[in-house]
Amino acid sequence: MKIEKNFEISIYNYWEKNNIFKNKNSNNNNYSMILPPPNITGKLHIGHTFQQTIMDFLIRFNKMNGKNVLWQPGLDHAGIATQILIEKKFNKENFKNNKKFLIKKTKSFKNELDISILNQMKSLGNFINWKNIRFTMDKDFKKSVKYAFIKLYNNQLIYKDKKIVNWDIKLKTAISDLEVSYKNITCDSFFIKYKLLNSNKNVIVFVNELEKILGTTAIVTNNIELFNSFKNNKAILPIVNRIIPIIFDKHVNESNGNFINLIPGHNINHFDLAIKHNLQIIDIFSNNGKIKKYIDIIDKNKKFIYIMKLPKILYNLNITNCRKKILDLLNSLNIIEKKISDKLNIPFNNRNNSYVIQKITDQWFIKTNTLLKNSINFIKNKKIKFIQKNYEKIYLKYISSMKDWCISRQIWWGHRIPAWYDKDKNIYVGKNKKDLFNKYNLNKNIKLYKDKNVLDTWFSSSIFSFASLGWPKKTLKFKLFHPTNIIITGYDIIFFWISRMIMMTSFLLKDEKNNIPFKKIYITGLINDKYGKKMSKSNNNVIDPINIINGKLLNNNKKNYYVIDSLRMTLLSLNNSKNINFNINNIYNYKNFCNKLWNSSLYIINNCKNIKKCNFYKIKIKLDINKWIIIELNEIIKNSIFFIKKYKFNIFINLIYNFFWHKFCDWYIEMTKFYFKKYKKKYINEIKNVLLFVIINIIKLLHPVIPFITEKIWILINNDIFLKKKNKSIIFQNINYKKITIDRDNILKKKIIYLQELIILTRKYIKKGKNIINYIVLNDKKYLYIIKKYKNIMIFLLKIDKIYINFKKKNIKNNYINIKI
Repeated sequence: MKIEKNFEISIYNYWEKNNIFKNKNSNNNNYSMILPPPNITGKLHIGHTFQQTIMDFLIRFNKMNGKNVLWQPGLDHAGIATQILIEKKFNKENFKNNKKFLIKKTKSFKNELDISILNQMKSLGNFINWKNIRFTMDKDFKKSVKYAFIKLYNNQLIYKDKKIVNWDIKLKTAISDLEVSYKNITCDSFFIKYKLLNSNKNVIVFVNELEKILGTTAIVTNNIELFNSFKNNKAILPIVNRIIPIIFDKHVNESNGNFINLIPGHNINHFDLAIKHNLQIIDIFSNNGKIKKYIDIIDKNKKFIYIMKLPKILYNLNITNCRKKILDLLNSLNIIEKKISDKLNIPFNNRNNSYVIQKITDQWFIKTNTLLKNSINFIKNKKIKFIQKNYEKIYLKYISSMKDWCISRQIWWGHRIPAWYDKDKNIYVGKNKKDLFNKYNLNKNIKLYKDKNVLDTWFSSSIFSFASLGWPKKTLKFKLFHPTNIIITGYDIIFFWISRMIMMTSFLLKDEKNNIPFKKIYITGLINDKYGKKMSKSNNNVIDPINIINGKLLNNNKKNYYVIDSLRMTLLSLNNSKNINFNINNIYNYKNFCNKLWNSSLYIINNCKNIKKCNFYKIKIKLDINKWIIIELNEIIKNSIFFIKKYKFNIFINLIYNFFWHKFCDWYIEMTKFYFKKYKKKYINEIKNVLLFVIINIIKLLHPVIPFITEKIWILINNDIFLKKKNKSIIFQNINYKKITIDRDNILKKKIIYLQELIILTRKYIKKGKNIINYIVLNDKKYLYIIKKYKNIMIFLLKIDKIYINFKKKNIKNNYINIKI
């Protein structure tokens, strides 16, 4: 009986039709986790597949442990990433000053991709009740986000201020550190002579970013001896002839003992130093990254001091052209003392390859100091546990240096910030205008203008664990399944997501019993190719899991069976470290395993159809091989569950693989063939019961790994053996099985091991035409008993005619094979 191609579709339809994924409204032994909502920007990658396979495994495993499970699905609106994609897809010029058109196109695009992404997740076999799916910008989720913002603001944990942010000059918005990558380039750096005020002397300043020189408000060094030579002096900034102070600070790491420009309007570290030393702050770049005509000069309190006009020749130049023009002007002044070749890390947005500058802008921020106390204590007090303890140190290191979180973005696609302004720029925060007039007791004639900014995508993601369950409403689902049991995610977003989820949950749910988002954290590594290279389009080594599932990456169409299950098993077999090497050829190993499972199951079903008595726990086990395989099964299930609970999935896969293939199939099934051939009644019912008992418990143990093929086998066993027309899914079978009690017998295990060793040894000597084995007993008499006891089985497995035991220690010729033992 061949398995039909793409049988997985019919199995998944069977699950959905029979409401297999439905969770109960019961407060009895619940287990939950969230599916980290994938972005709506396109296909799932192999990293998603890896994480979702682990999640699905845990959900199914716990379901089979009798727990009421919820795997909460969702999709993320992915503000910046989605807007970049939409503008590229439909041409950015079409959206110029037309927000409604962009939003309309984005919603339409989202609706199309919804189906595609959900189908991709279904194709993996994910055990999800899709009726529960949430979108981070659906109607109720918007209410949750707004409620969270207002609560934080009312508690003085959200504020607006001018600070340094990463600024994308193409998108004209603040972006997160996660979206910033760096290109290491070779460039020229310069030692430039700055005149001293009221002196003919110069001070030499090291400059490596010429385009920012006009934003200099001081020169600084960490070399105290050098500083003392110019103490109490001031310098004149070239080109604009602005007078700037000369200061010392031991925390300036990049000076290398030289003087450098302090540019607080475009460098976060310099910004902090400017506040410390009471320096002016200047922003020389427009939002598009070009040089301004007029620049505002502000003090450390961000209060306006005066306006300064920049040289006309520099106005509206982009960064590259500005650098060239500045160099020309410095050369004309003859003040470049030396030029050196240098290395510089240039920041860019990894989503659109746009140049990124650090720029002082007016943004919304969350105060993190107060919120972080719980985030630290929860980890230290083990209220939340990292399964891999090494990530605990990384987490604590991350959040100990966390600065206030910039939560505003200057794009159109996202959650509008619920803030309004009057003509005097006073801020009012509330649900809507009606709420504001009541809350602030405003005059009805006052005009209010809504803030145009949207929230950082991570803001809505940070409340997903409880907002997706209906918060702030106290829904039954929220009461039953929050906090979730575990979160599974990549190490690259420990800071951006994990820490913020803990931080936000600890405050927003501070009145709840459990103000944590999850109890455990399991971190996955980065999937690389088989050579250890990071997967990227530029490396031409990206593996699309859908192409694996569709068979496009496999050698031929004949091998397209069991692809989903074998992919899942391959992923679970990986050693989860920071960097994981993925070799697609390993899928073939597990395809062979699935094929072996299918064929061995058919063998068992075909031989057990006419079983007279099927009662695993009343039958007496007499045969050694049956006792042996039951003992081995008891051990493998005990060890497997131990390693599963330790989250050592790769060890579990290795254990079950070796047991099934090398013990059950290679030996036990082959030995049962002897009994089916030689005996008609004696031992047969016992063997049939043991065969069924073992295969049922194997597929139960394997179901969380390879759900499709195990469900298919379970349906066949139910239909053909137990003759049940209506059968429940294997998911309702308890994985903690009731044992057939057989005392552990080490002597019996040794007997079977010796039997296997003897057969393996003998097979090496078997030649064509030689069909009788003559064992010459010398020193190793442990085999003597084995040969006598299992002689007929050996003859059957070795496919020979006879076996003799020779105590005379003489070789016998002709058709005999002489083996000394």
